[in-house]
Amino acid sequence: MFGRHLIGLALLIATFSTAHITVAAAQSDTDNITYLRIFYHKGIRCGYIETPFSWHDKETKQVMGLASSMMETFTHNLGINLRWEEQITFGNMTAGLTENRYDAVCTPTIFKVDGARNGTYTDPLFFTGIFAYKLQGQESQITNIRDLNRSEFVLTFKQGSNEEKLAKKLYPKAKKLAVPSKGTLKDVIKNMIDGTAQYAVLSPSDAVEYNQQNDTKIEKLNDEPLRIFPYRLAFPADEFRLKHIFDLTIEDMINNGQMDAVLDLYDENRELYIRRKTPFR
Repeated sequence: MFGRHLIGLALLIATFSTAHITVAAAQSDTDNITYLRIFYHKGIRCGYIETPFSWHDKETKQVMGLASSMMETFTHNLGINLRWEEQITFGNMTAGLTENRYDAVCTPTIFKVDGARNGTYTDPLFFTGIFAYKLQGQESQITNIRDLNRSEFVLTFKQGSNEEKLAKKLYPKAKKLAVPSKGTLKDVIKNMIDGTAQYAVLSPSDAVEYNQQNDTKIEKLNDEPLRIFPYRLAFPADEFRLKHIFDLTIEDMINNGQMDAVLDLYDENRELYIRRKTPFR
């Protein structure tokens, strides 16, 4: 009698354990369904956003730019095909992932922490930054960006910009000179040329554009950014296996030089993007 109870209890435990494993496996498959589909069908469907990183060429009907070059390298390394499925926007990109219209947001994008629950995000591909600039060749009283927080300095920037918000937050003691939002980048730099400001708070893309179009040049106070912004790819929520394999591929591309090679196609002088460092650099 006692033996039959033990056998019954063992069967009950075995049944419960099998059910638990089955549910866990089903949950795992559900959580990583995009990963399973991509590597079963050997292809990834990409959503892209019209930005300086990706755009649709009307003549060739192809997606062009940094995003295209980067995804072609990813898919080659992973042995899968690339399909540009849909043009999307910042406003609807996570909705499209949830609705299974595409497998990934393949335009490198800054994702805010408060939106993290709506997707799974790769480690950073690269960074951009905001820097302090001065007139080229002009002597500076300081070399450290932390010393900008002094009342004798005037910082200039576009009104309503991220640069204005950052300058006010980091350097409350410094005086501020904002160019009206309808003004131009040239107006910002003119404040330094006229001597009404010593430093401009800018993105490298603005600085490069200004230097290409004007005789008077500007340069960074130093190579330390006031703030950096990481750019990532996005997948549907709970796609941790997909994130894992892309993160490993990103690390491999950084270590073997592929990431630098792709970025160099669009940033030959290495002024626009902050690269992730290899262990030996």
